[in-house]
Amino acid sequence: MATGASVYEVVVLGDVPGFLRSLILKQLQSGIPKERQDQCLIVTEAVGTWKQFLRATETDSAYVVVVAPKGNISWLAHGAITDEAYSQLKRALSTAR
Repeated sequence: MATGASVYEVVVLGDVPGFLRSLILKQLQSGIPKERQDQCLIVTEAVGTWKQFLRATETDSAYVVVVAPKGNISWLAHGAITDEAYSQLKRALSTAR
């Protein structure tokens, strides 16, 4: 489905101890294709702000967020994908222009 949406991956490492952080960063860098690395943000500071923005309640879950052009969240989900969540995501992407 072509939507013209930009996709960014955000990895929050603020709570990871420093000695493990460098190992995780190296793994991430080697695991993310070079053409996608400009669309990956590694968060090591202001973690609370990110968690608040994402309304994060589960720290071990992946979150998918659709942000409208004005910066507000128009759709958010986390955890396992369901058919209903996927349908909602498609609707959100088609209207968030």
